[in-house]
Amino acid sequence: MTKVLLLVEGEKEEKRILEKVLQEYNIGFNVEIYSYKTNIYELYEKMFLGREDDLENIKLIDFLRAKDKETQFLQENFSDIILVFDYDAQDNRFSEERLELMLKFFNESTENGKLYINYPMVESYKHFKSYPEDIEYKDRKVNVEDIQNKKYKEIVSKEANITDIRKCKKEHFNSMIKQNIKKANYILNGNYNISEENMKTTYLNINPVQIAKKQNEAWKGNEAFLYVLNTCLFFVCDYKFKLILE
Repeated sequence: MTKVLLLVEGEKEEKRILEKVLQEYNIGFNVEIYSYKTNIYELYEKMFLGREDDLENIKLIDFLRAKDKETQFLQENFSDIILVFDYDAQDNRFSEERLELMLKFFNESTENGKLYINYPMVESYKHFKSYPEDIEYKDRKVNVEDIQNKKYKEIVSKEANITDIRKCKKEHFNSMIKQNIKKANYILNGNYNISEENMKTTYLNINPVQIAKKQNEAWKGNEAFLYVLNTCLFFVCDYKFKLILE
């Protein structure tokens, strides 16, 4: 059986989401979920800072084993590594170059690992006002000021159609994933109207580095916003795309 390491930022929310997704899609991973307990830029400073010219000798699993000798499952062999983190541009260690380096480095789950960045944070997975289609999602944004003032979770709790992950079924996740594929394509290409037949091709053409560039531009632009976009659910697409079409 495939042995997968899920490296997540937080201790609770990401774990609940990913466990529920695995359950609903009946994905037969043997999964270990490891909470890093801090953000992606802390990971950068500990793992990459000063070694940007030596990337071929950097291994995430070696770094985690050296950092935490108490967690026994880190000593096991993993066929895939998945990383789920928030955008967190409000952190004073953030830089566009650091984020892009990590997205390029963590671009394949069977090699260095696959990084999924949520904009602005993991709670974006449920930021839909209606089901099965939220016609306003294409244009859903969040102001930088609200992110900096830690208001996003409150905004989601007021606007979300489904706030309890336990109530989410496969059909809900299918809808969330498809709308985020369309949203990602809209951010990159200005087109939100994607047919079921073109959904996989569209997904395969989504470039996470280019998404980050667009979000960075929005963050520092005159309007100072982020496009609400959840990518952590995309690991289902990378595992077996047809699952979201069934």
